[in-house]
Amino acid sequence: MTLPSGPNFGEARLMSTWRSASHTCVGATFWYPGTESYGFLAMRRRADHRLHQAGNETGLADHDAALGEMRHVMRPDAPPDPVPPGERRRPLLVRLDDRAPCDTFKLLAGTLSHWPAMLTVGEIYLAMPKPDDNFASDFQTANFDARLWELYLFACFREQGIAISQDRPSPDFHLRSGSDEACVEAVTANPQEPRQPGFPPPQHAPEDREERLSGSAAVRFDSPRPYGASYNEPTKSCPMYGDCRMRWRSRTFTAQVRWCGVVRRFRPTYTAECH
Repeated sequence: MTLPSGPNFGEARLMSTWRSASHTCVGATFWYPGTESYGFLAMRRRADHRLHQAGNETGLADHDAALGEMRHVMRPDAPPDPVPPGERRRPLLVRLDDRAPCDTFKLLAGTLSHWPAMLTVGEIYLAMPKPDDNFASDFQTANFDARLWELYLFACFREQGIAISQDRPSPDFHLRSGSDEACVEAVTANPQEPRQPGFPPPQHAPEDREERLSGSAAVRFDSPRPYGASYNEPTKSCPMYGDCRMRWRSRTFTAQVRWCGVVRRFRPTYTAECH
């Protein structure tokens, strides 16, 4: 997820993957059928735990040559690389300092069975270009759900090879794919009353079809729109980038991002809002 294009390598076919015992570097070798050659990609950890691309080469004669060059760039016995001057270190997700964590964070970070999920969440967080300064504290406390949804959206966009930048405080993501651009703000639909500590009791969807499709739950996840606006019409146009369109369908519990002719459906528990 650290690569700007995500885990997408075009025509390249993955041959092997490697990781040092200390987890300070990772690498992969590829076969390029178009040129009948080999290549590699190597990434190393920095002192702030973030991965960065240390080497990428194509056009090698055989797989052994790719492995040799990859090992040379990975430097598995070397310490982490320094952080570039002037770049701030982001807070670690697992460092609480004097904050009292919420129950969901304690479950994720404090139980052995959930630790693989915590590592995955941590890697996605480290791969984000420039998360908010209070991202870690929010994730650990009352805004766990909203920040987890933001991580999920980031992973979805990057998995599709969409370029993501976070150069502005808001909205959360500026997306670019070819000549098309869009801005996305990740939001969650929360209850009006304060959230009680602990886990809420399980709730099932209404049995009545009309209530399930257009009742209070659907209204709660709907997007604000002018009176009389149709569900089939875009409710907003991004003020910065005209190609951005968001469509909201409360009757289907899904938020759809229309972009480059592709519709991406998200889980109905949350919504994404265009600014």
